[in-house]
Amino acid sequence: PEYGLQWHYAKIGMEAAWDLTTGSGDVVCAVIDDGVNPHPELEGRLLPGRDMISERDIAGDGDLRDDTPSQVPNCCGGQSVWHGLHVAGTIAARADGVGVVGVDWACKVLPVRVLGRQLPQGGQGTSVDIIAGIYWAAGYEVPGEPRNANPAAVINLSLGGGTPLQAEQEAVSAAVQAGAVVVAASGNSDEDDGGASFGAYDDVILVGATDYSGGRASYSNYGATVDVMAPGGAVGLDANADGQPDGVLSTFLDADGRRAGLSFLEGTSMAAPHVAGLVALMKALRPSLTHAEAEQILKETADPGARCREGCGAGLRCDTHEDGMLI
Repeated sequence: PEYGLQWHYAKIGMEAAWDLTTGSGDVVCAVIDDGVNPHPELEGRLLPGRDMISERDIAGDGDLRDDTPSQVPNCCGGQSVWHGLHVAGTIAARADGVGVVGVDWACKVLPVRVLGRQLPQGGQGTSVDIIAGIYWAAGYEVPGEPRNANPAAVINLSLGGGTPLQAEQEAVSAAVQAGAVVVAASGNSDEDDGGASFGAYDDVILVGATDYSGGRASYSNYGATVDVMAPGGAVGLDANADGQPDGVLSTFLDADGRRAGLSFLEGTSMAAPHVAGLVALMKALRPSLTHAEAEQILKETADPGARCREGCGAGLRCDTHEDGMLI
């Protein structure tokens, strides 16, 4: 019933894509974020994940790494933002006649919590935990942790920033070597992304954000490292005059984490899961699809109309690839 408010799917031709496939339950998409909490729209779609936070003051749940990858309500004095839950909903909210729908109607979501205490700029985390989360999601052995029984075919990283680290690059490349496609947000600082992780790394599909018009959202990072654009929204605008913000509508909870709902958010964090969901659909059609092949198809089928003078990669949305894969 809320699909009419999900304007962002029409911008990337999702209905044409769904005519080809609505996904496969054999595809696992990892959401490496601040946690993914249970929500009716994700019922039956969440796999056993992992809380990989190793510092108690960041975790906010009274312990360290464990098997509860949910965000802690109002963690450590901050306000709950349900960031990872919103990302997961864009990827995989159920097409069940209730609320909203995600890009992929069948894939499984693997929650990996690496961000905890909420700061004004977002969830706090460490590179150590992010690196461990990537390795764990991809199916590698992480010392002291049970091995992930459901290695990810797609990894979404709606996080980043900071000084690039060789160890992060090695983790990303290892995930790709294991068969995963890695998708990351470019960041929301309205600046060239080239010097910050994950934009500085090879083996990452870096995603910038567009608004309702299809142009670069005012906050979106840009530059030569951006590969493609996807809808990230702009909650301060109502360009389609529907009385609602032009944000991305997805799954959310109330402040205490007790009541399920929906919310409009904006950001490259919202753009990246559109691409991750598309890659999950592509993996449903061709399970052997590699990171390099997925990136090539995304770039070849993008609409160059969403390119910008600052550098917005190949552009936005979809067309039909020569081998029949539509993204």
